[in-house]
Amino acid sequence: MNHSLQHIAIVGGTHGNEWGGVYLYELWHKQTQLFESFPFEVECYLANPKAIQANRRYIDQDLNRSFLKAHLKPEKGANYETQRASVIAQELHDTDFLIDLHNTTSNMGQSLILSGENPFEDELTRQLCAHLTRDPLVRVYHIPHTSGENPHLPGLARRNITVEVGPMAHGTLDATIFMQTKLLVNKILDYLAAWQNGVARYYSGKLTVYEHIDNIDYPRQRNGKLAAMVHPERQGQDFMPMKPGDPLFMSFSGATLEYTGETKCWPVFINEQAYYEKGIAMSLTRQSLISLD
Repeated sequence: MNHSLQHIAIVGGTHGNEWGGVYLYELWHKQTQLFESFPFEVECYLANPKAIQANRRYIDQDLNRSFLKAHLKPEKGANYETQRASVIAQELHDTDFLIDLHNTTSNMGQSLILSGENPFEDELTRQLCAHLTRDPLVRVYHIPHTSGENPHLPGLARRNITVEVGPMAHGTLDATIFMQTKLLVNKILDYLAAWQNGVARYYSGKLTVYEHIDNIDYPRQRNGKLAAMVHPERQGQDFMPMKPGDPLFMSFSGATLEYTGETKCWPVFINEQAYYEKGIAMSLTRQSLISLD
């Protein structure tokens, strides 16, 4: 992939009630002089204005699941997010690097999410992740999607990264989480600038990546209502290992339901509020090591 970086987009408000990215947009789009020293254009972009105004994740459907190529030419009368995805695809399709800002109610800390088929084939992506994960609180999570089948907004760009920081309740601001996000984006821009200028630090060795395996739902009754909650020993333990037999859920009567998988895994997005409607209690990952050389 070509190293040249001409257009960088920072996207906030893909989900209208995730205020970190919304208020970073409010801060940065009015202060374009902050980006004048970079060797590329930096655009601040607001993805879902109607959902932001309504303080809702979305109006009709999840915008960050609306970017399958087959759906980006909507029919007349299509719902709001479908139409919005088509507009965003036209406006951001020529982006060299896209940074999508999100918050989660899960204890994901400072997470970098990559959703391409194999983003680590790209040297800049590998090196950027290595640079950012010098901070042990920063982790890399990979959700593979083949070309044309990536429903997420960042997949529009030649290179992309989703910054997912939490825990922070939707429709609120947490100053610590906000400042962590701001600092992380600044680190990304600084490294991209160094890369563009040919002076970026180069890393060798291995990069730890959490590879998506599967999503699991809560235990449910026949009518679809919940039959259990995330176990207290699992709550907040994002990126922490879970082995067969460990406590996973707790029934409403207090009974412990154990993890019955066959191998150790590392759960993420544990008890994310927005995923109840998707039937996801958490996502399971495995650790892998990516060569940086």
